[in-house]
Formats: sequence, structure tokens, C-alpha cells
Amino acid sequence: MNIKDMVANGRKVQFVRFADAELWYVTEDGFEFPVPIADTGEAAFLAQDKAMLFMRYIRKHLALLSEAGTAQFVRYKEGELWYVIDDGFEFPVPATAVKGTVLARDKAPLFAPYISEHRKMLDDARATASAEPPKLKGAQ
Repeated sequence: MNIKDMVANGRKVQFVRFADAELWYVTEDGFEFPVPIADTGEAAFLAQDKAMLFMRYIRKHLALLSEAGTAQFVRYKEGELWYVIDDGFEFPVPATAVKGTVLARDKAPLFAPYISEHRKMLDDARATASAEPPKLKGAQ
């Protein structure tokens, strides 16, 4: 995944969620990255903005994924190739998304969109599970 391709030619980022004191954005390529609110100061962060303005955060998250090292294939199940990165996080890659040859072991940043998507799905599921159920009318 090349950072220059993610930000070139007026490409945009889109806000997707707020979780754990971080604003999460996604590039047009599907790469999700966080912006810690501790870094925002007095700045305004828009729902959609120029990707070039977020290079610092994209680069930082790519480096973090690079530290995760490699993704290792662990199983194929129900149309998905499941991989695990060095920190133990498992994620699926839909077999229909694979073009060409896939390796049993490859660089984790190549899987960044799938890692981000699966983390988001798990975060959303946790948030839904921990949410207080709605109160019914007339309930005390």
C-alpha cells in the first residue's frame, strides 16, 4: 500500500467512527487510520477532507501495521481466507477479493483494508453489546 497513491490527485478521506478517543477515517482505497483527539488541539476535523492533510496519521498507522510484521494464512472457511498478524489478531479476506496469486505469508500492510474492516466490525459489535437496552414507554 503506497501512501502517495492514497493522497495524490485530490483524493479524499471520510470520517467513519469515533472510538477510544480516536477519530477514525478511511481513504478512498479503503485504508482506515486513527487520529488521536489528543493530537487535534483546536483544529476542526471535517467529515470529508483532503487525504493530503492526513498524511501524518496515515504514515503513522502504516508504520504501526508494518511493526505487526507479517500476515500468516491459517485457514479457509466459507469463502474466506483467514490470516493472523504477529500480534495474534485474526482477520478474513474474502476469496472473491483475491486477484492473482496469494502467499501463505506476506507483509501485513498489504492486508490493511481487511485488518481495518474486521477491527471496525468487532468494535461495532462490542459497542452494540455494551449499549444499554432502550427503555420502553411506561417502563420504570
